[in-house]
This record gives sequence, structure tokens and C-alpha cells, in this order.
Amino acid sequence: MNDRFLLFVIYATTPIMLVLGLGVMYLLIGDHPWFLYMAAGYVVLLVILYLTKISLFRTLLKKRDSALAEKQDSHG
Repeated sequence: MNDRFLLFVIYATTPIMLVLGLGVMYLLIGDHPWFLYMAAGYVVLLVILYLTKISLFRTLLKKRDSALAEKQDSHG
């Protein structure tokens, strides 16, 4: 997986999934009195997922960068 595709997966898919999921939820549930509560819970869960993905991505990038720097120091 190249870096551009990984950036797309990390940063773009969660907001797209949020909008599509809310649309599907509205089509399935409609004007139910609890729709706003269910939609809010869905949004909160996706925000937590988004923040977790970003945190893991940044951690993996730091590890990769430090490993590359260490590899260059050992060879250079």
C-alpha cells in the first residue's frame, strides 16, 4: 500500500462513511423520534474511530521515520 492510498484511507474514508451512514440510517429509520439520538451516537462512534485511526497512523509514521533514521545512521 503506498502512502497516498494510506492517507486516503486514514483521512477521507471516515467522513465519507459518516455521511453515507447517516443517509442510510435516515432511509431505514426515517422520522423516528429517537433518530437524532441514534445519529448522534453514530457520529460519536465514528469520531472516536477517526481519532483512533489518526493516532495510530501518526504513531506508525514516527516508528517508521525513527527506523529509517536508525538504518541510515548504521549505514552512513
